[in-house]
Amino acid sequence: MEQWPNFFIAGAPRAGTTSLYEYLKDIDDIFMSSIKEPNYFSVSISDKILLQRSFRKKNEYLKLFQGVKDEKAIGEGSHSYLWDPQSAKLIHQNIPDAKIILLLRNPVERAFSHYLFTVSVGQETGTFSDAITKALKAKPDSSGAIIEAGLYGQQITKYLEFFEKEKIKIVFSEEFIKNTESTVKEILEFLEVDVP
Repeated sequence: MEQWPNFFIAGAPRAGTTSLYEYLKDIDDIFMSSIKEPNYFSVSISDKILLQRSFRKKNEYLKLFQGVKDEKAIGEGSHSYLWDPQSAKLIHQNIPDAKIILLLRNPVERAFSHYLFTVSVGQETGTFSDAITKALKAKPDSSGAIIEAGLYGQQITKYLEFFEKEKIKIVFSEEFIKNTESTVKEILEFLEVDVP
């Protein structure tokens, strides 16, 4: 029998998705994919923009969940699911009852952090102003990610087209950082997992 995840961390890049993935991975009744960021449902964004290899084949993707035993919540975290225009629809087609955690960060701070990251990996060499100017002129799935990844209104609307409000949990990274324990407890309640 195929084992699909039943929840997704679909947060903005540079908003704390990795930290949340690590916290949830340590909870007994939660199974997280063996690799963070498989990007299986991000069909509109190239691996070049994502700066990593994506799991595009179904059998490769489902192998990430082979270790599931009797965990109640089975998840993965790919920040690209928030800003890929097809992800919400594709997730719903495959797992209509999935729960979605949208981790958001102040868009300006997020864009600057994104810029610093692209500089650190050699993808960007200009100033922050240069990167913003380039992004404003960019075509989709190119260097526009620094801005596109922070357009939360249209991204959340995509999820609301396919999922009931009760299936979506919005978490602000500032709150997650300031009150980590209580935020994680809220997420566990959302996932219907016993709070340790």
